[in-house]
Amino acid sequence: MTASAVTGTPAIQPGKAAPTPHRPLWSDRWCRFAFVAAGAWLLCYAVLTWAGQANEAFGMFVGDGLYLVPIVVSVPVAFAASRRVPGRHATMWRILTVALLAQLAGETLWAGYDYLTPDGAPSPSFADLFYLVASVLTVVAVVVGFGDAGLLRHLRGSLDTALIVLSIGGLGWHALITPQASVNTSPGDLVNLSYPLLDVVTLSSIVIVGMGGYRRLPAAMRLVTLAVGLNVVSDMGYTYLTIFSSYDPASWINVAFQAANTIFPVAAVVAMRRREPPAQRLLFDRGLALMPIALSMTATILLVAFDKNHSGQVTNATLAVGGMLFAMVLLRQYLFVKDRGTLAEDLHAAVQEQRRLAVTDGLTGLYNRRHLTATVDEADAESVGSNSTAFMVIDIDHFKSINDTYGHLAGDDVLRGVAARLSAASREHDLVARYGGEEFVILLPDTDEPTIRKVAERLRRAIGDEPFRTPSGRAITVTTSIGVALATGPDRLNNLMERADRALYQSKRAGRDRVTGPWTPPEAAERSEPALSAPAEHLHPG
Repeated sequence: MTASAVTGTPAIQPGKAAPTPHRPLWSDRWCRFAFVAAGAWLLCYAVLTWAGQANEAFGMFVGDGLYLVPIVVSVPVAFAASRRVPGRHATMWRILTVALLAQLAGETLWAGYDYLTPDGAPSPSFADLFYLVASVLTVVAVVVGFGDAGLLRHLRGSLDTALIVLSIGGLGWHALITPQASVNTSPGDLVNLSYPLLDVVTLSSIVIVGMGGYRRLPAAMRLVTLAVGLNVVSDMGYTYLTIFSSYDPASWINVAFQAANTIFPVAAVVAMRRREPPAQRLLFDRGLALMPIALSMTATILLVAFDKNHSGQVTNATLAVGGMLFAMVLLRQYLFVKDRGTLAEDLHAAVQEQRRLAVTDGLTGLYNRRHLTATVDEADAESVGSNSTAFMVIDIDHFKSINDTYGHLAGDDVLRGVAARLSAASREHDLVARYGGEEFVILLPDTDEPTIRKVAERLRRAIGDEPFRTPSGRAITVTTSIGVALATGPDRLNNLMERADRALYQSKRAGRDRVTGPWTPPEAAERSEPALSAPAEHLHPG
């Protein structure tokens, strides 16, 4: 696979069909090419490694020279991915590009030591510095790739990772290093041990922060995870060979390293071709609490057992490690509880918002018809309807002509403005709602006829006395027709709604821009204008 073959694909150039994350990986020709090329190269490298075991010079060429090929390819392909993928994934691939460059520098230095010095690379060497930078940057890239997990989850994930690393590190030190410390342990051996520990940190971050906190991982992230996992296994094998056996460039462990290096460019191609969204965060993350806690408890027990078996007493170092593990578990559980408490607060706020949206009109912000109906039904069930309850129906006059003249956006502005003026001019305990279209209703408890007449006139004037302004500055004069019904005894609110609706039509027939209520003389309706059309049912239930 060559970088030009990937970055020059016509399918991702401007004007061409955009890649889709929904197709299977194998259906995309560039993904298919990447997988086939990677598999072919890995098979070829394995055969050459086998051949190099019989010839030291050829084995060194395979282990030091050909070993660099997938890393050389990975750098430009990862850089291309950082330019083509969106958002957080672009940052992840930029960091991975620098990590791969550091890895390439370290491997090149290592090859130079093998070819130019009789004893090979010193331990530790300058190559170790680049290896260390590559490992740390890989951890950072993984954390950035998962991204929006939340501060508490990242802290908890970091503590879980620290628990795992401290447990494994303590056990490894007692079981592997301490028995050999007086014989052949060197600073180089300790440097070699740092590599698998860093890989454990990376893998733990992926498992705990990533897979434990997300529902679905993008295919590219899963491939990066696989590559890191292979590096973990390879580094552990390499550490074992360098401390307890021997390592040569034609070792089979290089095939495992090569597999990990080959997956990175494949992951970059998949990231470019799939353009998948970031990982979907779980509302309730899995937490994976059992694994780090159980591992820390097991490590403490085994460390005590090692000390008892070796010296007959528990050393201060073991007590210190056990104390740190215990304190970290307590802190971890505190963060877990705090995270759950924060999540509970977020859920409560979300439920409250959903309840508000369920009873609120999206355009005006007033209560909607659903809430009004529920309130009326509840009031009837509790027999709240009494001679102190009134109902008011308000309709914007000639609203269709406003839409036809100024446009529907201006009509929406008028609806919002009317709603705001109704809310401001009504009483605090009145229920103001948008019933639908240009109709508004108000339920007025604790009122009487003189009060309702004053409130109705105040509302009419609040809307009609001052024109509304369109965004372009044009003035729109708006008037309203209002119908009012007042309970005369233990009346049902549905009856009030029907009477208020009939009163509204009396206002319409009488010329609009007026209030009609039980105080309106009957002869006023007889002198009113003929109805423009048969009255439709506006507020009648059902």
